[in-house]
Amino acid sequence: MVVVETLASLDAAVAACAARIVAALRAALAEREAVTFMVSGGQVPGRVLPLVARAGLDWSRIAVVSSDERVVPPEHPDSNEGTARKALAGAAGPIAYHGIDAALPLDAAVAAYETRIRALPWPPAVAYLGIGTDAHVASLFPDRPEIMGDAFVAALPETAPHKHARITFGIPAIRDCGEIVLVVNGPQKNAALAAAMAPEADPARTPITRLLRVAGERVRLYVCP
Repeated sequence: MVVVETLASLDAAVAACAARIVAALRAALAEREAVTFMVSGGQVPGRVLPLVARAGLDWSRIAVVSSDERVVPPEHPDSNEGTARKALAGAAGPIAYHGIDAALPLDAAVAAYETRIRALPWPPAVAYLGIGTDAHVASLFPDRPEIMGDAFVAALPETAPHKHARITFGIPAIRDCGEIVLVVNGPQKNAALAAAMAPEADPARTPITRLLRVAGERVRLYVCP
């Protein structure tokens, strides 16, 4: 069963989420020589990831990947890689971030990225994801074939209202992560989560539903107003 922790504020949710990520990475590093950490883009990760960066982890043993990426250069303001690198800049050592090659044609970029990712320690020790107001997760959007597909990595064209073509991990790449954590804040995202967790929810319409159902107790949600 998915674990839901309700917090009084976004600050409290951010702190609790960061602490959980750090604990999961520490535990994994105690057991394995190298681990992978999956992150997401957005505003709240810009608050969570700096706390993780400053926790004294051995970043030389942690590979960082994003759950999804817009096909733009890392210096583009919409790049998840750029967001992640900036948020993790306080780490005591360089970050081993594994991103896409946005200069390649989309199909070639997906193939190259999957080859690169499959050489990393997998599954990730922890995945820090987000939920959209339409209940999407990663770049798995409502009424798109990717959400119900079996691709490890998938490409999708620009999908209104979301800008840019994208490369995203599919559910098969995410579901086996050691832990999956999300901060759910604000009335719109809380409403999206409630719809996604309803027994009658259709994962084709509320994509995070599929992840919640297949990952179950490995998912921890930090919910706040």
